[in-house]
Amino acid sequence: GHGMYLQNSTGTKLAQDNIIGDNADEGAQIYGSGGASLLNITFDGNAIYNSSSWPYEHYQYNILLGGGKTQQGNSITKNMSFFEPGVHEGYVSLGIYGSAGSMGSLTATDNVFVGGYDGVDVAGMTPPLTFAGNRLVVDPAALRNVSVAPFAGVSIAPYVWDNNQYY
Repeated sequence: GHGMYLQNSTGTKLAQDNIIGDNADEGAQIYGSGGASLLNITFDGNAIYNSSSWPYEHYQYNILLGGGKTQQGNSITKNMSFFEPGVHEGYVSLGIYGSAGSMGSLTATDNVFVGGYDGVDVAGMTPPLTFAGNRLVVDPAALRNVSVAPFAGVSIAPYVWDNNQYY
């Protein structure tokens, strides 16, 4: 199954200094369905590799952050996400599955994202969003290094997108 499945509706939640890898489904699923919130979750200093490589290779999300209700005050910092060279599947996805207005207030800083089909996919995030100091490394055959897709009518002008490195 998943290496880690997180939700939070009150207070804070910290997932720090874990190693997750070669599992049967998503690495870290920070996900809330239509009735579950993702509030004030800190995902810090974790190493996630080759999610969904077992019992057969069908690589999925090393980190999946998103939900159908509310996402606020979350941070993804100092993590390492890795897919083997030549693997053209798998993602890191921040902000999917929401509806306009429900996804916001995310800080993703000082992470290293290596490999996969799409290095990092940022979809449906409403500001404030900070994506800074990250290093993204993908194979030249990957779809793209990073993808940003806000909901219709949502401006990315207030996003803080700075000091990232792309390889």
